[in-house]
Amino acid sequence: VDGPHPSAILLILESVATEELELTIDGDALMPQLASFAERHLYLPMIMAAGTKSGSVMPGLFAGMPPQTHEHLLHRVPLNSFQGFPGRLGEAGYRTVYFHGADLNWEYQRAFLRMVGIQEIHERDPLSSTPSYGWGYADEEVLGRLRDWIVQHRMKVPDSPYFAAMFTLSSHDPYDLPENWPRRFDPSDTRGRQYDSLAYLDHHLGRFLEWYEREEAPRGTVLVMVGDHAPHLFNSRATEHGEVYRFDMPMVISAPGREPEASDLQGRRGAHHDLPATLMSLLGFAPMRCDHGLDLLLPDHRWSDDRVVYSVGGEELEEVQLWIGDEHVLVDRHFRGVRRLSPEPAEPDTRQISKRAQRFLEILFPLNRM
Repeated sequence: VDGPHPSAILLILESVATEELELTIDGDALMPQLASFAERHLYLPMIMAAGTKSGSVMPGLFAGMPPQTHEHLLHRVPLNSFQGFPGRLGEAGYRTVYFHGADLNWEYQRAFLRMVGIQEIHERDPLSSTPSYGWGYADEEVLGRLRDWIVQHRMKVPDSPYFAAMFTLSSHDPYDLPENWPRRFDPSDTRGRQYDSLAYLDHHLGRFLEWYEREEAPRGTVLVMVGDHAPHLFNSRATEHGEVYRFDMPMVISAPGREPEASDLQGRRGAHHDLPATLMSLLGFAPMRCDHGLDLLLPDHRWSDDRVVYSVGGEELEEVQLWIGDEHVLVDRHFRGVRRLSPEPAEPDTRQISKRAQRFLEILFPLNRM
């Protein structure tokens, strides 16, 4: 990066998987603002989630840590020691801030965020008169606070870069929304409430993105949006009916003057723990020493489509999905054992996995117990 390092905004979208971003109902997009922004910028639809819980994805998103197969890292007491890219940015003179509408005592998220280098945390204040819905403040409120913080930062220290992250909340069950939001769907139906929560997020996200394109994009500010996991509504059904968990997440990147033009990047399969290396590269920094991810925007001659990516899902981490090139493997430690999901086997009863996948799993599970 020539000249000063640019600022960056990271928006983590609660329960927005690729299917939610691309969903249409009666021919109309459910999230048209996000879909339109993705179409105009760099859209990577095959980012595999670290897990099926918000806390499971944070070590990947902030510390480049791949999923663990035997424990939720943010449930450990004391927490593991994490090196996070916000800390590296802070050392380089960035001001780092995190916004969330809920109480970050949950899963020790506040302690984790401090450990990875977030200097300033804004969360739900139980003594505040600000209305709460479900788990906390509505997305409209928190997006407004994020925008106001950036404006104030620009006024106070216009030449100082910042890294600002926000985790949305309104699309988390029970999908409670402000009373003045005009609902499109049946509020007595859980699916309808979920759809309305996504439409609500999309509307207010659209207003924030309009502001970003008008005020921050001209300053070179990088913006990255990524989903955290598939909706709990789907995850619960998968658990009850033996369906395969859904892990594919969208990542949308706006990097003024630095976005690659190659459209074939959409075919790359990535993971949550690729975000730190990708964002640090866009900001002009080398990856962290402990970062296990890859820069998703590497040129073709440095990228391998044959890389190994895996996800771990369920309350008890009972399901592991593994992608190696064209092979997709399912490990169900409760019921179904190990089988190949794709490519489809020539014979229905032959679902043997490749020797490479088998060898990887033989290394993965013992390694994660250490």
